[in-house]
Amino acid sequence: NHDDLAALLSQRLDVETDVDQRVALHRAVAELHRNFLSDRDTAKRHYQAILEIDGHDVRAIAAVSDICWEQGAWAEAAEALMARAKLERDPQLLRTLFFRLGLIYADRLVDIPMALKAFQRALTYQPDDENTLVRLADLAAQIGEWKLALGACERLVKNEADADKRVAHLHRVARIFREGFNDNKRAERALNLALDSSPTNDIALDQLVQFYKDARDLTSVRVHLN
Repeated sequence: NHDDLAALLSQRLDVETDVDQRVALHRAVAELHRNFLSDRDTAKRHYQAILEIDGHDVRAIAAVSDICWEQGAWAEAAEALMARAKLERDPQLLRTLFFRLGLIYADRLVDIPMALKAFQRALTYQPDDENTLVRLADLAAQIGEWKLALGACERLVKNEADADKRVAHLHRVARIFREGFNDNKRAERALNLALDSSPTNDIALDQLVQFYKDARDLTSVRVHLN
């Protein structure tokens, strides 16, 4: 009977003075409300009460960040994730935390510079992670950080074994050279490398033909269409 149990534990909290016991009671009430009573707000309040007693309680911080994520309370989630990252030591977990932080800043709070910092921190723990590199490259290009975007794309191209996926990365490189550095020669080279990488890829051919059309190089258009 989870409702009655939660009520009894809350009553005990009203009279309990031992600090360790109060932490245990708050955690028990929080987990009841979160896992059995579907009351995330009450659960979050009890986890936050734990943090008022011990600001370094990793389990409570993790729970708060997860609940905020589930509720869409993005600013709170970001704050909790940053607090958790200061306490965690596992590289794989830290990569996940900073990647989630990057997603919040990129997609929810729309703070691109903070998103870039978070994704860059994630890469310090897993330098060749494809998802992080893709987000970093696209966001950096979005705000004109062309060198950062190019560096991420070059790593993507170098690490990618799948020919069709490499095409997409090389197209990012071509766009960066064309729009960011006004370097059509290197953009053309990237587009040709994409087609060489996957000769039967329709998108690779279409992109190269469109490049020559935009440059009014009809001879090259005819060659590739043939």
